[in-house]
Amino acid sequence: MTDNIEYVWLDGNICPLSEVSVSPLSYSLNYGFGCFEGIRAYKTHQGVAIFRLDSHLTRFRHSAKILGLDISFDEKTLIQAHIDVLKANHLDNAYLRLLCYIDEGLWLYAKNLTSKIFIAAR
Repeated sequence: MTDNIEYVWLDGNICPLSEVSVSPLSYSLNYGFGCFEGIRAYKTHQGVAIFRLDSHLTRFRHSAKILGLDISFDEKTLIQAHIDVLKANHLDNAYLRLLCYIDEGLWLYAKNLTSKIFIAAR
């Protein structure tokens, strides 16, 4: 069940959720290896406000660094990505999930594997 999530942000692009897949052999799925943030967005009189997005992104980057995961997008891009996901799904009050994971095959070590960045809103 997707709770009517139509569009997500994946590695720089808004795309339909139906086009996103994760391999059952992915490193993150098999080893529980990745990091995430749960972020709230609220409707205000001045439009949508994403609660403490800068703090969430700082913690997200710190978590990824500890795990050795590469976040290849700058702050400005990630901030805009959150806004874009809200707009694409016509949401002004939402829970946002920011996730960094490895979708490459089953290996013993994550070193030199490519990470993916995913954002969904519901």
